[in-house]
Amino acid sequence: MALYDNANVRFVIPAEGGMRWNDNLAIPKGSTAKLDETLKLIDYYYSLDAATLLSEYIGYFTGVAGVQERIEADVQAARDSGDEETAAQLEATAASVVPTPDQIDNTYPDKQLSQEEDDEWSALFEEVLRTA
Repeated sequence: MALYDNANVRFVIPAEGGMRWNDNLAIPKGSTAKLDETLKLIDYYYSLDAATLLSEYIGYFTGVAGVQERIEADVQAARDSGDEETAAQLEATAASVVPTPDQIDNTYPDKQLSQEEDDEWSALFEEVLRTA
């Protein structure tokens, strides 16, 4: 992904590979506080309109189907209105929000903890909470 105002800045995955990451919205297990409102917010962020808006602004990979096509439509709309600067910016973003198979093949996921490791880390965090 090229940076909007500097074509010399790009998002690249090193030849040696890179860690795959994503941001998540989650509700802690057992939480009941404002659950309806929380679910509405999560539904909103994963809607095509919001995911497109966020991807156009941030340039992150997205798991929401249709975002790349929506950004490409926004590129064309900007170009049709004579706004070549916005069209070029969105065009660079459209190419970056859905990873290609080659990009995915050259990444690895976060470490998945075993139950034993998860229990160990949870105990460490609980100790910090008790002493805070």
